[in-house]
Amino acid sequence: MRTADASRLGRRCPRVWSLGGNVLGMRLLGTRLRWPALLGTLLVTLLTAACSGAPSLSGLPTATTSGTAPATGASAATPTGHQRFTPVRSDTGRILETTLAGARSGVTMKVWVWLPPQYDQPAFAHTAFPALMLYPGGAGVGHNAWVGSSLGAREFVAGRAQTVTPFVFVMPAMQLSVDQDTECADLPGQPKVGTFLSVDVRRMVMDNFRVLPGRAGWGAAGTSSGAYCAARLVFDHPDQYAAVVSIGGYFTIETNLPGGSDPVVRAGDPAAVAAGQHPDVSVLLWSSASPGPDLKAARRFLAEIRPPTRAELRTLPGGNHLTVDFAKMIPGTFTFLSSHLSAPVPVAGP
Repeated sequence: MRTADASRLGRRCPRVWSLGGNVLGMRLLGTRLRWPALLGTLLVTLLTAACSGAPSLSGLPTATTSGTAPATGASAATPTGHQRFTPVRSDTGRILETTLAGARSGVTMKVWVWLPPQYDQPAFAHTAFPALMLYPGGAGVGHNAWVGSSLGAREFVAGRAQTVTPFVFVMPAMQLSVDQDTECADLPGQPKVGTFLSVDVRRMVMDNFRVLPGRAGWGAAGTSSGAYCAARLVFDHPDQYAAVVSIGGYFTIETNLPGGSDPVVRAGDPAAVAAGQHPDVSVLLWSSASPGPDLKAARRFLAEIRPPTRAELRTLPGGNHLTVDFAKMIPGTFTFLSSHLSAPVPVAGP
């Protein structure tokens, strides 16, 4: 994990003041996402929407991706879960908070879920939505920066209904304590945070919300150290995720815990997977245009990319490793994800 240093504009996220005046230490994450747009799926989506009176999704961008089956509503099950949630104030859509006891991992941490405005509209009552795993910067202990408004992600997605996909945001805490910097991985002798994030959280979301089940409907993103977590999630599970966006991220584990040097753990580093396995995923890398650790890490990672992995690097002129600059990367981030992941798909009613 990296720590923020606003005075030196370090690679970690600085402390960010919330509207209430609270200071939260933040880590930011990267994501990888994609969505299939085969003609048949698009036609089915539009025709079904027209027949049911639902608004047309024709305004959403489409993209063709290789090696991915089209997302269909037939396998998107009606939610049957019984997880208990507490509403959190949101100016747009709904934010729900829960404490999840992971059945597979044995780890218990908070998870927040944001439902876009369309999720509760009658016209979309029988529609399954694509989902994004979004990781915070900093330690991510008991909070997630994406829940707040500092990045402007929810506001951007909700305000671009005709051009940006209405994703369901999944925003878990990343660590149990600041002293257990597991870097979203299962380190020997430590709580299985990697399993919690990759298995338990996804299972809970699929059981309780109308989300698409296949990889074409799932992506990830994060900032700073959260970007590492997002990239690790997608590169380690390309059968479940199609795209990721890394904002100011790095690609090899950084932790003082002894388990971080374990060969199995290091084999799951995004850099190692990219160099040896070339998973069929789409990647967007964001960095400041200024020479520094972020740009160096992004270029080094990009050099390891080979087909069928697809990756591109975008830079922000005059940017720094700061939340205010990460926020400027949000429009491009969600435009990318909208063009590499599935649009919402109608499903059969009850």
